[in-house]
Amino acid sequence: MKKTVLISLDALSETEFDRLKKLKNFSSFFKNGAFCKNSISVYPTQTYTVHTSVITGTYPDKHGIYNNQNFQPFVESKSKEWFWYRHQISTNTLYDAVRKQNGKVASILWPVSGKAKIKYNIPEIIAINNENQAIKVMKNSSLFFALRNELTYGKMRKGISQPQLDEFAVACAVDSIERRSPDLVMVHLVCIDSAKHNYGVESPMIDKTLDQLDRMLGEIIDACKNEYNIILFSDHGQFTVEKEIYLNVFLKDNGLVDFKNRTYKVYLECMGGSAILRTSCNDCKNKTLKLLEENKELLGIEAIYDRSMLDKLKVDKGIEYIIEAKKGYHFKEGYNDNIVKDLKKNNIVHATHGYSPLKKGYGCVFFALGNDIKQGYAIKKMSVTDIAPTVAEIMGLEKFECDGKIIREIFK
Repeated sequence: MKKTVLISLDALSETEFDRLKKLKNFSSFFKNGAFCKNSISVYPTQTYTVHTSVITGTYPDKHGIYNNQNFQPFVESKSKEWFWYRHQISTNTLYDAVRKQNGKVASILWPVSGKAKIKYNIPEIIAINNENQAIKVMKNSSLFFALRNELTYGKMRKGISQPQLDEFAVACAVDSIERRSPDLVMVHLVCIDSAKHNYGVESPMIDKTLDQLDRMLGEIIDACKNEYNIILFSDHGQFTVEKEIYLNVFLKDNGLVDFKNRTYKVYLECMGGSAILRTSCNDCKNKTLKLLEENKELLGIEAIYDRSMLDKLKVDKGIEYIIEAKKGYHFKEGYNDNIVKDLKKNNIVHATHGYSPLKKGYGCVFFALGNDIKQGYAIKKMSVTDIAPTVAEIMGLEKFECDGKIIREIFK
């Protein structure tokens, strides 16, 4: 079994692609490996949805992780449960396939991996509602592996602040490679995503964060000592937001949502660049669709997707309609005094994701480097669902059944 490191570079997109060529460690992937500037993601472009498609090679209509969080109306975002656990995934995963062939896996802060049967596992999982963070992580990890890394590297972290959290993840990954030599190493790095959310996509902080990310990538490359294939990928881009839209406040004003009594006839489950329409009332649903159509300009709506479009995008079958935002608009779920909050007017800068993967300037990046990979090879077309079967092929695993295709053209 050929050893592989799979590194997620959350929110790195085609907009940074040319800048990467100038960085010391990223540039080696252009010179000595294969790369793709516009890998197509899945819909909606939420971190947990995309990472599940990456690790299973399937679309959301099969794996079942349709969003970061499951549907919890009227609950504040900071108090919501997320799709944290392996049992919530409906399909096989790449790490299951490695384990099935007696391989060892190390996973550091990977989404939807809580309580997974991974030998060395520290899942991405967050304490809510007065839970203890350390205890929650330990309960859902490989206990002794997580405990050792916490005692050794835990002081590097400052909560979930960046780049300290990624520094911790990289230290754990390097330690795992050097001490345990697992067959598959999975690492989720979030500093670019955090920088974009906090400062927008055009901030000088992006260049600073890319430098930090390049340095951390170098630490992993050095630890691998040419004994590992290295796969880099991103899950989505981001767009800078000019206006926040409180869709359920709009529905409240039309008698469809009652915030005071926490009841609704129709509710819009907001995901940044998109929102899911939730209702069991056909008359209310039709009224809402008409209202949304009539108020597209006010609400920053680009399109209303029904099942004909959602089937093409292979969205979870339980979703009947998704409202797609225009670039620069952000759908928010909570209560606000006004339906529209003008961020630009108030000198507030941040960015978000969740939009259609087909939007221009929103593509993901992919890189592969290893002894069996062609040098300087540009991949013209691929999907994030192609990553798992390609890694399985590189590692020499048995045939990995999924939606994605093996990117055979990158092999020597």
